[in-house]
Amino acid sequence: MSNRISSKRSKSAPYRLKCAQLFIDCNYADSSLSLQSVAARVGVTAPYLGKLFNSHCGRGFREVLKRVRLGRAAKLLGDPKFRIKEVASAVGYRHVSGFDRDFRAVFHKYPNEFRLAMPRSEL
Repeated sequence: MSNRISSKRSKSAPYRLKCAQLFIDCNYADSSLSLQSVAARVGVTAPYLGKLFNSHCGRGFREVLKRVRLGRAAKLLGDPKFRIKEVASAVGYRHVSGFDRDFRAVFHKYPNEFRLAMPRSEL
């Protein structure tokens, strides 16, 4: 009986993971987004969802969320009308210091350096 439950759970794993990733893509700007909140939305436990991310993505939930947020931030930095603080807030960071630290870890530049290195589009 436990094998049936286990196999049913593993068959739905890709579907649940895809749902979780879509939920993250749509809600990354929510600074309170957590493994627990995404797991509840998808209908699994937080530890199980964490294991799905690690086994199927090769990254933990926090890393996946961080990369989604920073990818969106990189696009927003292309618009000079947004201040760094506004970009950080728009992608779900509560504090600019955490945003700067994470951004530098991924892009090897601080957000302002990244922005200055971007090609200027002609208006």
